[in-house]
Amino acid sequence: MKRADIAIVEKLKEAVRRTALLGLGVSLAVMPIFAQESDDGDELAPLVIVGSNIATDIGDPQVKVDIFTESDIEDSGAETLSQFIRKQPFAIGSGNSNETRSNGGSGQAGLDLRGLGGGTLMLINGRRPGIGGLDLNLVPLAAIERVEIQKDGASALYGSDAIAGVVNVVFKKGYNGSIVEVGYGNTTDTDVGQESYSFITGLSDEKTSILIGGSYYEANALYSVDRDRSFPSPGATSIHAYPGAFEVQNDVLGGGNLYDPSAAADASVWVTLNDRVNPSATKPAPTDYRLFNNTGEGDRFPYAYYTPSKRPSERYSFFGNAERQLTDKITFVAEAMYSHSYSYNQFAPSPFNASSVGSDGNKLTIPQDNHYNPFGQDIDGWWFYRSVELGPRTEEVTYDYYRFLGGLKGELGDSGWSWDTAWVYNQRDFVETLGGELSRSALQEAIADTGELAFNPFGYLVHSDAQLARLGQSLTTVGQEVLQSYDMRLNGDLFELPAGTVAMAVGYEHRYESYESIPDKGQTSGDTVGFNSSNPLHGERDIDSGFAEIFIPIASGSTGLHELSATIAGRVDRYSDFGTDANPLF
Repeated sequence: MKRADIAIVEKLKEAVRRTALLGLGVSLAVMPIFAQESDDGDELAPLVIVGSNIATDIGDPQVKVDIFTESDIEDSGAETLSQFIRKQPFAIGSGNSNETRSNGGSGQAGLDLRGLGGGTLMLINGRRPGIGGLDLNLVPLAAIERVEIQKDGASALYGSDAIAGVVNVVFKKGYNGSIVEVGYGNTTDTDVGQESYSFITGLSDEKTSILIGGSYYEANALYSVDRDRSFPSPGATSIHAYPGAFEVQNDVLGGGNLYDPSAAADASVWVTLNDRVNPSATKPAPTDYRLFNNTGEGDRFPYAYYTPSKRPSERYSFFGNAERQLTDKITFVAEAMYSHSYSYNQFAPSPFNASSVGSDGNKLTIPQDNHYNPFGQDIDGWWFYRSVELGPRTEEVTYDYYRFLGGLKGELGDSGWSWDTAWVYNQRDFVETLGGELSRSALQEAIADTGELAFNPFGYLVHSDAQLARLGQSLTTVGQEVLQSYDMRLNGDLFELPAGTVAMAVGYEHRYESYESIPDKGQTSGDTVGFNSSNPLHGERDIDSGFAEIFIPIASGSTGLHELSATIAGRVDRYSDFGTDANPLF
């Protein structure tokens, strides 16, 4: 970034942090108009930032937007944009941590302003990056010039997806020179290393600017057992144990012997394999079993030992933008970006029981003639098991994100009015692969089998590769999101009042949105054990939006009063699948 640009952004940052006695500001997504340096380097021209479509004097104390510059991000030591955002006081709630949650997380990094839910609108250079918002992990840190954050609701200018606020990530442009950066971080306790690489190179003259760049980031996993603060508690256990637990009759030992002498002979008791039995035994005897210790540190399974506190991940991105002045009043703009991300997650091995793998809500019986049943009777009550031999359940997710923009911006003669228009195409492809899973139908068949390939929940480490291959399966879901839009915006001054200039902005936007998620047959048929079943999803719609904003200065310091102004704004959205939604603000 040039020294003049740094000075401009720093002054912008300081100015917009101030607040006024009264301000009725609202937000509108636009293509940022960058201020140009004046002759003396001290005065800044009005520019459009998130929060209004009207060019704003950045020294106006009524502007209520937080701006974080490239240097702010660098000084924080953050390796990613999501790391930086999570350090801010307004970024609270679980909506900011999906990339780290081990159970139920998506591997993406979102933003939840002030814990108000999913109503935070994310923008890139003033325009929407996709129908699901912006995955902060897909934003290359090297591309960022500044981040603008409006913490007030802005549905009157952005629509209902901005009720909690708006975050606009502004990319660099107009850069001369090249920069290469390398970063690495780790701890002395467990290898949780993070490494990052980035480059930027750009050329610009009076009429043309071109910038390209790229970044790479990789981070190792951190597991719950690696830190005292996250080490699983003794109570983080499950009755789905390994070896399995079985409900049998107390006197199944025969000869008057009982598993539990304090209980009746025909009582049901829970038993599990005696851990002193030779692990290579193919068929234990009833005497090789003992009462199941159903306490936290007894025979229950410590599932939390398998889960990561932080997923391992890998990401790389390439980006570029260009501007070309076509005439004194018209400039062509273009942007392109590609990002790839991969994350890995794992859970404890698949748990299942007589009911969960049964049919129509009935318990699945392990028959007396199952090849490995040592009890000489049907196990028709409860039994619990965990498929440790298949390994942990795993989740691997990849995202490929594409963004293209082409547009024009300029001025209407000498009227002082500015305009811009653009076409934007965003596409995000994803693939989710689930491993360590069992086939419910194959498990049912194997439990009823009388041969050596039968499922054996009774022994310890006895399943052969052939048995495991019969039971195991991998599940895959592929999907795609598309957001295509074009827009037109116009803003300028209307007339003067004693307190200042009345300004206006109007605009129109058309969006096409589509979403598709296609799980494989194993998920759609419900042939799952350790993961949920899933149905295919498909939807698409068109949205036409019109919006307007008027800024009216009422009083200024020159009148001897505090500055006072009003903003009147409104937006109307017509959804092809929903109807019309209007959001006024006075």
